[in-house]
Amino acid sequence: MSILKKFEHKIYSQNGEDGIIAFLLDIVGRRNKYYVEFGAADGNECNTRYLREHAGFQGLLMDGGHENLDIDLYQEMIYRDNINELFFKYKVPNEFELLSIDVDGNDLWLWEALDEKYQPRIVIMEFNGALPPPISVTIPYDASHQWDGTSYIGASLGALDILAKKKGYTLVGCDSSGVNSFFIRDDFRETLQKCESIPSLKEAFAPAAHANYCTGGTTRFQINGYTMHSHLKFNQQERQFVEYPSGKPIVIDGIDQGIFLTLEEIGLS
Repeated sequence: MSILKKFEHKIYSQNGEDGIIAFLLDIVGRRNKYYVEFGAADGNECNTRYLREHAGFQGLLMDGGHENLDIDLYQEMIYRDNINELFFKYKVPNEFELLSIDVDGNDLWLWEALDEKYQPRIVIMEFNGALPPPISVTIPYDASHQWDGTSYIGASLGALDILAKKKGYTLVGCDSSGVNSFFIRDDFRETLQKCESIPSLKEAFAPAAHANYCTGGTTRFQINGYTMHSHLKFNQQERQFVEYPSGKPIVIDGIDQGIFLTLEEIGLS
């Protein structure tokens, strides 16, 4: 079980992220009081609203379908080719407290593309909670990708953990709904360890709670040497994931075929 579950508390966030963020800010400090969140929709139910309205923070919100200048929410389409230009355009400081990425698809690729000069202390990444560790896969980068309501979404926690380590971040855990994963910069590991132990990838994982991740089925195939079961719902068309970081393609064909290693098989039950 993720160590973050006991800190969960919902005020404006989708799940219990508000409480988790407060705990992590106690670890990393509140020096700049600045955040960046994209995929924030209209800003009403997001990870940074409480910080903006009650904790003296300011920052940048970006979303492809909404704009509200009163809360510094800008309508921008975010790609790996323009993410650094957008940070420069809106004068994002090199160091700030919180980066939250939730774009329902290309999340890993956007963080990977972010220039190393930008050093958020906390990173929140949406992940595909139907892809348990040690699976390390993501959807291929597709600038035109739009979530279709199925399980064809984002990256596994294992893939994000690999990227995080490369960028100098430590996985702290996931929310209990299996939606968001939380990372802190490595220079705060020691501070975290004074109050909580660093979880393993397996301990940090929380499976997705959404109903569309559990449609049943019997199809089996191999990913990373593990047998997968068809417990995810896809539209009736070919779907492709890629192993990360190798980029090896994994093709999934047809409806109700997906990537899910049973919790019993990986010892999470």
